[in-house]
Amino acid sequence: MVLIADSGSTKTAWLGILPEGDPVKVRTEGINPYYQTEAQIVNIVREGLLPGLTGPVERVYFYGAGCSGPEKNSVVSRAIREALDDDRVDLDINSDLLGAARGLFHERPGIVGILGTGANAGMYNGEGIVKQAPSMGYVLGDEGSGAVLGKHLIGRVLRNQLPQEVIKEFYATYQLTAKDILNKIYQLPFPNRMLASFVPFIHSHIAEPDLHQLVIRNFEAFFKNYILPFTGVKSYEVNITGSVAYYFKEQLMTTANTYHLAIGRVSKDPLAGLQNFHKQAFVIDK
Repeated sequence: MVLIADSGSTKTAWLGILPEGDPVKVRTEGINPYYQTEAQIVNIVREGLLPGLTGPVERVYFYGAGCSGPEKNSVVSRAIREALDDDRVDLDINSDLLGAARGLFHERPGIVGILGTGANAGMYNGEGIVKQAPSMGYVLGDEGSGAVLGKHLIGRVLRNQLPQEVIKEFYATYQLTAKDILNKIYQLPFPNRMLASFVPFIHSHIAEPDLHQLVIRNFEAFFKNYILPFTGVKSYEVNITGSVAYYFKEQLMTTANTYHLAIGRVSKDPLAGLQNFHKQAFVIDK
């Protein structure tokens, strides 16, 4: 079996390909070596992934958030090998940005963006990422991401800066007090996941002018900080992936049009494209 993984901080989508039969799809908790130890990643793979597989794994193409250098890539590599209990597995660990580029562009050059729990963007030359926007996380950057949208929503709720009926519906939807929210953000692991979990509320209330403007302003900041700084950006196709991009596609395209950017594809994730990109690997060597 060949495994392809697209991993963000919130979830990891795995696609298992066998020489014959339908692909196997498994979803696990997100994997990010900046936030998790090697032992925690081993546990995610063992308990979340392995029970859903139907055959031995020969090769893994893992594209993940936080996998941007040898040190962090080695953490993920060791963890997967230990979880699979097989040193012979062929592992290829790369960044989620390269996975997005390969999935959306294959071997064509372009500018790729990610808008999920976090945000990122890079220039792809058809082989690799040659330039990348600084990725500073949701505290200093990540404009337009789920974590930052959620952060701004929570700020407005706690400061009573939204219509009272919207605030009341928010508390009724999540059954949380202001104290509960602050405790979860400041005392529990993965506050970025917590913040991003409120994005569906924004989506279901996008007709509310304040929330519509919240999304638009974040997307403006995303394009200004992540896309427009690339030299010659308007001569390239821009493709964007991630759940936030997918569910707020209308607002994303509207914002892109104001900057005269050529948006090609907006996808929920790049797995289908990665399956085609790696199709030569699906016949396992005997």
